[in-house]
Amino acid sequence: MGVVSISPLKRTRLNLVGNILFMVGMSLFAVGWAHLIKTLTTKYILTPVVELGNGKVQVKVSPGLYICNIDKGYSAFLNLLKGRAGVIISRVPPEILRKRLNLEKTPILWLTKVEGGKTVHPHRLEFLLHTLVDFMKRDSTSKIILLDGLEYLVLENGFTPVFKFLTALKDHAVMNNTIIVVPIKMDAFDEKELSLLKREFGELNI
Repeated sequence: MGVVSISPLKRTRLNLVGNILFMVGMSLFAVGWAHLIKTLTTKYILTPVVELGNGKVQVKVSPGLYICNIDKGYSAFLNLLKGRAGVIISRVPPEILRKRLNLEKTPILWLTKVEGGKTVHPHRLEFLLHTLVDFMKRDSTSKIILLDGLEYLVLENGFTPVFKFLTALKDHAVMNNTIIVVPIKMDAFDEKELSLLKREFGELNI
């Protein structure tokens, strides 16, 4: 009849195994949720450090957000870093970028979907905004931010959310004596998008 006879002892053992598997499954589920919550609530504290010294002559640029051609982004940042506290957000891993730019103390956040270290997921625009605004407000030091990887952010979020993110950053930069450099590939945007970027943000030519 397809009926299997199970002794009370076997039934007890099967129930015990089932309960153990259930508890293990629930434990793994709880650990997974705890890890997710921790990831979503982690806040990086970016300490302002003037790596190139206050004795350096600062290049005079008004606070705000500026776009520039992608091949000029790093050189513009290094020129503006003199006498200012800086931070870099980039698609390039921090250890590679530090060697390339010869920087030791300037904080670098890696824009990536890979977790670990000081990384920022491209979908977490609100988190990135809060992190950078906190950096701007931390003290009265003049500051410079390099936001590299705009095309990647647009690819992951769409142009409109990223544009709103940039306008919010710009307003905070003006209020907190901060210069934000955003290198872009001009041909990566259509005519309307590029026109909006140029109209809202200044172009940096240094």
